[in-house]
Amino acid sequence: GTPAVASDEAPRAETSPMSRVTAARTKKAESGEGDRVFGGMEADKGEYPFQVALLASHMLDENAASQLNAQFCGASLIAPGWVLTAAHCLVDGGAPISADIVTVLTGATSLDEGTRHQVAEVIVHPGYSEMTLDNDIGLLKLADASDAPTIAMVDDNSA
Repeated sequence: GTPAVASDEAPRAETSPMSRVTAARTKKAESGEGDRVFGGMEADKGEYPFQVALLASHMLDENAASQLNAQFCGASLIAPGWVLTAAHCLVDGGAPISADIVTVLTGATSLDEGTRHQVAEVIVHPGYSEMTLDNDIGLLKLADASDAPTIAMVDDNSA
């Protein structure tokens, strides 16, 4: 399908959750604490195998260390070829980002490991609003299916 265009409303920087990331990283670095996990606890390797990282493709080279500064959002592998994330990670300037500017990293507990996957399609919820963050959900279709474990879905009997 054709990706939906986000709301025509002009975004306010102070409402964007991403605008706080740089400030949080700076504060964390100044405190002398590690900078791998914000507001949580470090997970054991393999504890969340469906968790993936979204990387800015233009910041990557053949060296896995380039992934450390390229990560901009997290997401979940919901099927071998599909990733679920927040729409605010997939919109820039009021429109969905191009598939070629994002790379998905699977199978990693640390950003300097894992397998990179190209993205074939970016889909943003048609009702997403940058102002209110309503319908803040989006999908990435991978160019090639991943063999990483997917998130467990709830069946009808356990809901």
